[in-house]
Amino acid sequence: MSEITFKVTNSEDGRPTTVRIVEMGQYYGRGHCLLNEGPTLVEFYDASQGQVKDTEGNVLGCTIGRPLVLADVLEEIYTAPDGHKLKLHPTVAKWYLDGGAMVELMNHVTQLDLIEELPIPQPTGIAAQ
Repeated sequence: MSEITFKVTNSEDGRPTTVRIVEMGQYYGRGHCLLNEGPTLVEFYDASQGQVKDTEGNVLGCTIGRPLVLADVLEEIYTAPDGHKLKLHPTVAKWYLDGGAMVELMNHVTQLDLIEELPIPQPTGIAAQ
């Protein structure tokens, strides 16, 4: 199973974030030592710093927080009001996705056909644009 990674960029400050999709049966976490046996996860990395690599040796950046369930992230994006920021870490203010980056994430997930299997409500706010 090949790695699914892509970058999104905050329109406010230009900060690039690497997004890594972790499907069932793939390894994730520090040192890729945890096996995903549940729903599809998403990991976020600050692409402007750090040298964490994926299982294929590609540099991802600095790990941001813990993996999140992709469906939960998409639901928050779908229902987010205009101006909302998706916080990626509870205590580091610079690690967030703004509206532009959230739209980029949605576009990638849609192109990868990952969205059809997820129970997501109709878009409002940011995702409806």
